[in-house]
Amino acid sequence: MEISIGMILSLLLMHFIFDWRLQSREIAENKSKSVKALLHHVKIYGCGLATFTICWQVSILWFVINLFVHFATDYVSSKISSHLYKNKEFTQFWNMIGLDQLIHYATLFGTLALFK
Repeated sequence: MEISIGMILSLLLMHFIFDWRLQSREIAENKSKSVKALLHHVKIYGCGLATFTICWQVSILWFVINLFVHFATDYVSSKISSHLYKNKEFTQFWNMIGLDQLIHYATLFGTLALFK
């Protein structure tokens, strides 16, 4: 099946809601130093991924890969961004947040092209 504009917009919206809007300040501040907080974030994000997977009938392998890569990406990027923020390197901090999002989108869409 071809990837439609509706699918693309749904994936963008899902990612924004579940990776950004539903991430509490507590999770955002603690996921760099607590695997428990990071797993809580990934669990919430996984609900969005699961909903997208079911609604658009995407392969379960797509779901698993994206959940794992999301965890790994946030594990690394949260540690780097936390360090940058503490050192008041705000330009690099925001660049890291942007890179984190770029990696997420590249993974989501790159794997979607393979598994849809």
